[in-house]
Amino acid sequence: MFTKIYSHTISYTWEDGNEERELNDIDVERIQELLKEDYITGELCQYDNEVGETHYGWWKIDSKWNY
Repeated sequence: MFTKIYSHTISYTWEDGNEERELNDIDVERIQELLKEDYITGELCQYDNEVGETHYGWWKIDSKWNY
């Protein structure tokens, strides 16, 4: 799955393989902070209030889509 943040194409995956789960505002803000600090990859941690579960995953700058 992909999103665009600060002119970077960011690819991300979730440990459970759910391809319908999107990044929330907190995820995007955290990735923005890490990009400012020159990180190119990082962990995702998203809490779902509706089901009371935490979901983990990874994000990275997808260099093949950045021009």
